Amino acid sequence: MYKLLIVDDEDIIRQGIRCAIDWDRLDIKAFEASNGLVAYDMILKEKFDIVLLDIKMPGLSGLELIEKIKNSLIDPDVIFIILSGYADFSIANQAMKYGVKYYLLKPTDEEEIVSTIHKVIAEMKVKNTSHDKVALYFDAISIYVSNCEVEAVKKEMEALFLVLKECKAKEACRNYCEELFILIIRQCKDYQKTPKFLKRSSEIDINTSLDEMYKIIIEAIVEIVNINQKLNSQRYSKCIQLTLDYVYENVSNEELSLSYISNHLYMNSDYLGKLFKKEVKEHFNAYLSNFRVKKAQELIQNNPNSKICEIAQEVGFGCNSQYFSQVFKKCTEYTPKEYKAILMKNKLI
Repeated sequence: MYKLLIVDDEDIIRQGIRCAIDWDRLDIKAFEASNGLVAYDMILKEKFDIVLLDIKMPGLSGLELIEKIKNSLIDPDVIFIILSGYADFSIANQAMKYGVKYYLLKPTDEEEIVSTIHKVIAEMKVKNTSHDKVALYFDAISIYVSNCEVEAVKKEMEALFLVLKECKAKEACRNYCEELFILIIRQCKDYQKTPKFLKRSSEIDINTSLDEMYKIIIEAIVEIVNINQKLNSQRYSKCIQLTLDYVYENVSNEELSLSYISNHLYMNSDYLGKLFKKEVKEHFNAYLSNFRVKKAQELIQNNPNSKICEIAQEVGFGCNSQYFSQVFKKCTEYTPKEYKAILMKNKLI
């Protein structure tokens, strides 16, 4: 039986949802929390599969609760369904950054909630059997899109859709396609184009075949790669290029930081940080963590006999293998050992 937590500071809405739906029929045990802080305490004590929550709540808003859970890795597999009276793209976009795919507008009815719950359950069922393999394809596709390698993306997409076609849970396959679309949209470096791609993702519905989904996603990939290539052709300023080169050449240095590099380049650290964010579209610390993890993924795949502690040292975590594993899992959803095991299981190393 799945566990679901309903979080809303309005008693009438929270209790109405709990009483209106036959949760036993859905194989779900439903719980209630009157606000975000209460929900956070409950999630600390119990594992929930689904959290249906309001956005605007006193103490701790819905988005703040999602951010807190995702960043702390308390329960990374929990699926959030947002229930909001605000048709605000900025809220949806912010939630998307934390992997939230389900967004219901108030007032909603029992049928819409149940329909969304069915989607979530189907997604969880497939995750239990093929999540690891699909996740690997997602990682590869994301990297190739980021690197503007269209042909490599197409090969990974073809392989992924062969896996999806073997899956009997069609609802879950569609959910995976929606998740992949969002992952690809996040690779677009022109953030003004994001609303257009989000609107296009709505073309994937209950009547969309896998072949049609493939076509929709491939078209978006080609367009996003073209956008990114144009932006990449606009070269970084000299000091930012020097910063990126320094990171690449000194990734194993555990003292590597913005202030460390700014001293090396004889620049003001605050100024370099602002310029880096402006040009690279990412804070330096986040960029460094992601770069180190991507480098570690390459090392694991290319050097399967290497120990995790050795890889941690090679990408700048020194002897702190535990912290390396935490950062790796935050970026990939897997520890380095789990990632290596999945690669071996699927004969990728």
